[in-house]
Amino acid sequence: MSKTIKSPVDEFPGKITLPDFLTMPQVLLYERGISESLVLIEQEANPSEIDSVILPAICEIVEEWDIGGDYWPDEAISPSNFPGSPRIPSSNFLGWVMQEVREIYNPSIPKE
Repeated sequence: MSKTIKSPVDEFPGKITLPDFLTMPQVLLYERGISESLVLIEQEANPSEIDSVILPAICEIVEEWDIGGDYWPDEAISPSNFPGSPRIPSSNFLGWVMQEVREIYNPSIPKE
């Protein structure tokens, strides 16, 4: 079963649908993206370079994009058409999606 969550970013209103768990191919893409982003962070790369290495995994993991607003493309979302501007809202939106995916990848397990 999947979960649908509401976007907290005003410029990208709507919701996304995420799986309850990641498949091994999704985990591989996610881990590669994270590893590459850590290297770029060490090299003090710009934020858009860092975002671009995780986008393939994010686009593979998100099951459905039900996002509206002036900046969201009409066609299917891919790394090549993911909205990069306005930059701060775009970065906030991607950061939120990454946080939600991170929780699927490595969920918080409540202590009893």
